[in-house]
Amino acid sequence: MKKAALALLVLAAAGAAWASSRHGAFKAVEEAAWMNTVSQKKGFVDYYFEIGQDGSVILRDESKDGLTIRRGRIKAMYAKDFFREIKSSDILNAQTGTGSKMVFYKGDQLQISAYINGELRRFEAPLNKFGEAFSYAMTEARKAAEKLPVDEKVAGFLSAQPLVGPMRDAFIVRVGQDYDFKLVETYDLQKNKHLMAAVKQPHRLIPLESARDIKTISDFITSHKIYGLRDLFYVKTTRGEFRFRIQYSLKEAEKPTQGEDGSGRRSPQSVPETLRPAKPAGKSAAGSGK
Repeated sequence: MKKAALALLVLAAAGAAWASSRHGAFKAVEEAAWMNTVSQKKGFVDYYFEIGQDGSVILRDESKDGLTIRRGRIKAMYAKDFFREIKSSDILNAQTGTGSKMVFYKGDQLQISAYINGELRRFEAPLNKFGEAFSYAMTEARKAAEKLPVDEKVAGFLSAQPLVGPMRDAFIVRVGQDYDFKLVETYDLQKNKHLMAAVKQPHRLIPLESARDIKTISDFITSHKIYGLRDLFYVKTTRGEFRFRIQYSLKEAEKPTQGEDGSGRRSPQSVPETLRPAKPAGKSAAGSGK
């Protein structure tokens, strides 16, 4: 019995160590990649897959049928094969970080961030453009990850997307040209490890292990009078401007809290004035602090 109990403690400690190590950002010296596969074949289903050189993985599949999250480690050989194909992929080693897009392409579209020679790069292209060997290595790694047990403990994920191009244009239309987008200093951003990790590695899903983690972000939004809502907000940093998003696990989304409705999101009446959507252009913008 004592040996069994000790074994369980060792496994629990290992799991906790893995989870805490992935709260922060991957190091540039590590081989790591995170990607979304958008499938038009199944009604625009969005699959998220993250893999590290040690075989640590996160798998998040969301569709009309529900949400599934799996985390843990797969055999290192799958990671080794995957990163070997990344290094030999013509698209991933191109000089520019933008892959080709096919207007009438009906297959899977891959959006991937990966460290290549110590540099974090982002690519988007039809999956078939990455090559058969790459697709095979990715599929095998995913299949191994799909055998991991479902993770029902994580509260949600935080991600940051650079506020550029059409997304920024739409943001300016909402807040108005005279919106005072105040800078949040790195010193303040570093006080929340999840926000900092998301900024360092855009598009990556940063695990939020508990409701407390989510609350620290909500408190940050309120204290800095940041424009947006609890699960979709905008921050200007020394690294650029970002749109942050929180994607809840099913258990967290279904858990009502004080001042919130049954969806787990704040009702309009409970959202502070500084967090409500901006008024039409020409009127004072919400969240400007004026």
